Amino acid sequence: MYTDNGIHLGLVHGDQLIAAAPEQRVVGVTPLLQYNPAMPTVVVSKDQIFPQWLVAKGLLKSSQLDTSYDGAPARFVGDPAIAQQGFANSEPYTYEHETPHWNKPVAYAMVKDAGYDAYASNVTVRADALEDLAPCLSKVVPRIQRTGKNYVTGPDAVNATIVDWVDRDMPFTPYSEGEAAYSARLLADKEVIAPGPDGVYGSYDLTRIQPISDDIAALLEADGAPRLPRPLPLNELYTNRFVSTEVR
Repeated sequence: MYTDNGIHLGLVHGDQLIAAAPEQRVVGVTPLLQYNPAMPTVVVSKDQIFPQWLVAKGLLKSSQLDTSYDGAPARFVGDPAIAQQGFANSEPYTYEHETPHWNKPVAYAMVKDAGYDAYASNVTVRADALEDLAPCLSKVVPRIQRTGKNYVTGPDAVNATIVDWVDRDMPFTPYSEGEAAYSARLLADKEVIAPGPDGVYGSYDLTRIQPISDDIAALLEADGAPRLPRPLPLNELYTNRFVSTEVR
């Protein structure tokens, strides 16, 4: 977004948004997900922030982290003693139903349950472009809100489109109709896509995320990132300005 001015919207997780705040600030205008459905991990992919948080909170030891995860199930199948990164709306289904050398249920928990309760997949714009894009955002954000609400109540048509798109693009991991249906049910049942405490789809509750946001900032600073003020001025990183309170 900072190297190509033709890109106006991006999807940025809450921890990434904080990490970018000192030098490449973006503003979340609506969250697609209430929280990240990622699962607590020992085998992880590189450059994730939540494993560092789990270590800082004493829930894992740094010596337990293995950053070799590549998205494939082979490591887990070959060594079921390990715990592995994944998404609650994906890997539990594919391991049980689409991994012939495993094909049995797996247990999981989500990082949100450990307290890592940050908004995921925020629709964002560059902070310095917010005012210029305001007329567009006032129209597009309510549409995005309605899309989330409609997906929860009727996901089939969207799922069919996603399955078709993934099937046409070989670099993507295969995405079956069964996985899409499972994902839609979990996202609804676990309220990953859901209205906020105010009853509105796609709104921000800054009070809820203040503690975890301050934790993330402290963690990043301990790793050498520029210092940010405390408490974090979340109203400069997220805004409900364009959110329609009618989407309930």
